[in-house]
Amino acid sequence: MAQFPVTFNLQPRLFAFLAAGFILATIVGTVSHELGHYLPAKYYGFNAKFSYAMVSYGENPEQDKMAKFYEDHKAQIMSPEASPEKAKFNDWMKAEQNKYFNTTLGGPLQTMLTGSAAFIILYLRRRKLIIDQSVTFSGWVLVLLSFFWSRQLANLILWVGDYLITGNISNRGDEIKMSRYILSLQHESAIVSLGLVGFLTGIAAAAILTYIVFGIIPKHQRFTFLSAGVFGSMAGAVIWFGWLGPAILPA
Repeated sequence: MAQFPVTFNLQPRLFAFLAAGFILATIVGTVSHELGHYLPAKYYGFNAKFSYAMVSYGENPEQDKMAKFYEDHKAQIMSPEASPEKAKFNDWMKAEQNKYFNTTLGGPLQTMLTGSAAFIILYLRRRKLIIDQSVTFSGWVLVLLSFFWSRQLANLILWVGDYLITGNISNRGDEIKMSRYILSLQHESAIVSLGLVGFLTGIAAAAILTYIVFGIIPKHQRFTFLSAGVFGSMAGAVIWFGWLGPAILPA
């Protein structure tokens, strides 16, 4: 008879250590994710502002220049006939879309690259990171960093749940924005656009996290790890978004 894959024994010292680790990982993961947006925004010349919960891109100085160009040559640009003015404006619009796409991509890409790098190291060194049926300190650090992927799974669950309950999906998520850039979809096609980026990265996250929990973490430590993960992630969000973040990086 198959045994249940989790033993329900809570190890207090390990719980405290992992809960603190998840609190720190939540804060570091949030800040590094926003840095992934901020750095490309500055690179592209946007007047970007970094805050505890988001990056506002501001305006690219080139936009004012092209807005005037549009007003001066509106007839040629709106005309069905080809013209140098129309070609110049359309080329600029495509370049702007690419800038916004790359800046939006920066956050999730940073999060997933960090999680992927940690997971690869964890996988390759898994036999050296578990001693006497317990994960070592270095192993737990890699596990916590690998769990940066949990953002993708959490977003997918929230978006699908929101769609099933309300019939709508928020258009503010990075993955939704990227999907619409790629497919040029409108709001009513949100569920299709979600499937392109959000669904695929969410499924990848589920596979990676499932393997870590049931393929790497010893059975007797799983319940403590999962309990600490839930508590630490929630506490980290409350601490960062409710107190520490606004104090350090106000919007």
